[in-house]
Amino acid sequence: MALVDKDKAETIKDLLKDKYERIVVKKLPKGFKNDEIAETKRSFLETDGPFDGFGTIYGKGCQNAQRNYQYVFVSIIDDGTVAVVGKTSFWDTVRVNGSIDSSEKYNLGDLYRPYSTKNSNPTAKSIIAHYQDELISDVNKKITYAVIIPINNCKFDTEEYKGKALTKADKYTHGEEQNIGRILIEHKVDILNKNSHEK
Repeated sequence: MALVDKDKAETIKDLLKDKYERIVVKKLPKGFKNDEIAETKRSFLETDGPFDGFGTIYGKGCQNAQRNYQYVFVSIIDDGTVAVVGKTSFWDTVRVNGSIDSSEKYNLGDLYRPYSTKNSNPTAKSIIAHYQDELISDVNKKITYAVIIPINNCKFDTEEYKGKALTKADKYTHGEEQNIGRILIEHKVDILNKNSHEK
């Protein structure tokens, strides 16, 4: 039996491969366990891994300088429909000076955070509406694959500190999120939460 969700992820990867040098198709776990997140993060950041060298250093030259990695993701539900094109980021667990930020060990950004069980998020609402006649008790179980596009923000290294909102790197990533959403729409790919990438 064909995996329509995986096939859709590979199709999207093919649509984007000429514009983006690194793209990852990832099967998402049914639950985001800490060990799985930590191992995925390690593999993302290893030498020649998808995010290797792509991060923006915040607080460059300061004692607690830390690297932030940004990416755009396309999440896909089990019937092969795209749920959303979104952007998110995560921080390296190892600061530039070699010290460890243990608070970041299990952080990989919004893609790896479950939707609330209250389903108040627009993407969650869109998924529930898509399965009109089916009672959905856990929206997260419907999201099975993601296409992850690391965005190279290393040129935006900054003296600003971690946590600063709407930096040049953030704005650049949002521009790439918009571009990716538009590429999919131009290729007639339906997106349940269709305007999210424009906001």
